[in-house]
Amino acid sequence: MYKRLSNGGREIEWTPENEEVAEQCMMELVGETGVVLEDEKAEQVREMYEEELRVDIAMNPSRNEVPAQGSGSTTVEFRLEDKSGSLYEDSSGIIELDVDGFSYDIEFSGGKATYDVTTDKLPGGNVSLDVLNLFEATGLPTGYVVNEPRIKTLNVV
Repeated sequence: MYKRLSNGGREIEWTPENEEVAEQCMMELVGETGVVLEDEKAEQVREMYEEELRVDIAMNPSRNEVPAQGSGSTTVEFRLEDKSGSLYEDSSGIIELDVDGFSYDIEFSGGKATYDVTTDKLPGGNVSLDVLNLFEATGLPTGYVVNEPRIKTLNVV
């Protein structure tokens, strides 16, 4: 458990899910563990902790366009990456994806998944993809934080 001092001088508790990463961040920023920090330094530790556990979900469409009225599709690859852009190769689970208000569950393994986007929209419109959540995820660091934003807009042609 980590404690920090509020502006009023009282201690506020925070329990990180990944104790090892929290201690590493505190050592790097403060030079010691097991001490109560002032608000500003405590916030820096927490920000660094969240950055260390960040999972980026990259969406790489084969093109930024979707053929109109269901006449074809565009394949979108999803990649789960750490803060340096390396793939979480041992990860698997389910990505909850919203496509223009409709929810789809897409299985991922090896840190990757693909989805074929189709639409019945007319040219000039767009299709919005939004990763809502990860479920049953394995192979990611304990206490991982999914990075924002996770939205991609494709043009209908």
